Amino acid sequence: MKPVGTDDISARIDRIIYLASLVSNKHEIDQYLDKLRVITSRPGGVATLQPDSADAKTVAGLEQELRSYLIHREPLRSFTASSLEQQLYERLQAGRLIRLLRWQMAGI
Repeated sequence: MKPVGTDDISARIDRIIYLASLVSNKHEIDQYLDKLRVITSRPGGVATLQPDSADAKTVAGLEQELRSYLIHREPLRSFTASSLEQQLYERLQAGRLIRLLRWQMAGI
């Protein structure tokens, strides 16, 4: 299984939002999400971000911080790096692939 991509900033933000939804105590990660709120609240939003900008690096770092929090500090659930990858894959990519497969099957 290929790691859930580092393709574009909006996909990374989707992953961050999903990772944040897995945290049992939202107050613990509020400081992390403040960084995301600042970036997404700017005029033009995510569409204006460049892949090599400081904001893009902040978003990438934020994703890693949330993954680390879930793996090492989450009190109610147990995660590993591979289990998080699997959940991200199922949540963000598998549905799209299933829809594509259905359309291909309908064409046959």
